[in-house]
Amino acid sequence: MGRVYTVTFANLSLTGDGDDLLEVIAASGKPLQVLAALFSLYESETNEQLTGEIRLATGSYTSGSGGSAVTPTKASSTLPAASFSAEKGNSTSASAGTGALTAMHTEGFPSQGGWAWLPTPEQRPVLQGGEAIVFHLVKGTASASGWNGTVYVEEL
Repeated sequence: MGRVYTVTFANLSLTGDGDDLLEVIAASGKPLQVLAALFSLYESETNEQLTGEIRLATGSYTSGSGGSAVTPTKASSTLPAASFSAEKGNSTSASAGTGALTAMHTEGFPSQGGWAWLPTPEQRPVLQGGEAIVFHLVKGTASASGWNGTVYVEEL
């Protein structure tokens, strides 16, 4: 087993459709595997049907903007710092640029139930250096909302 890290954020304010919850970017020469992702609303008085999409970004894609960096947390104190990087809350979504941005999973979910993506080992994407996985809200909440999230990542 490789080195496991979590990328976590709390009460991230997003305004609606088209925002990226999280973008995880593999470091050069350090492939990584995404183990699981969990997202939920901080507070939700009404239940809305939302749509999330997991996108694989390869080649010279354009990273999202308008968000902020997230420092990965080590699952064990014996691990070195993570080599990969992550961004939360990009209001301008990642785009293909001269690379490719491919939807690999799309799912509807209730806002009060949250979005849990728990792939089997065979379904877990492996990213090479410079590639990214983007957790995108195709259809978000009708008004600004606060999100919590955790993504589990293994550096191979």
